[in-house]
Amino acid sequence: MFTEDLSLFLDVETGFAVNATWQTQQVPVIYDRAYLETLGISASNPVALTAEVKVPGVTRGQAILIQSINYTIDDIQPDGTGMVLLQLKRAA
Repeated sequence: MFTEDLSLFLDVETGFAVNATWQTQQVPVIYDRAYLETLGISASNPVALTAEVKVPGVTRGQAILIQSINYTIDDIQPDGTGMVLLQLKRAA
């Protein structure tokens, strides 16, 4: 496995990452709510990138709160470097 100091990417104090609340704990994430438009249909595709060790046992359907928005985790995509991309859906 790739070993790199990922804390630099997840430093909340520099503004590069934000804190999310997952299972009552604060988890630093790189948060993106990219706007997409395909075939005239627009939507946002919210994702959160974090270190796998910060979210051990994460599963689809779990709740996560980012910047006062409640989401559920829709998909989990480890990238093989120790990071994991969480695809998010806005909670109903």
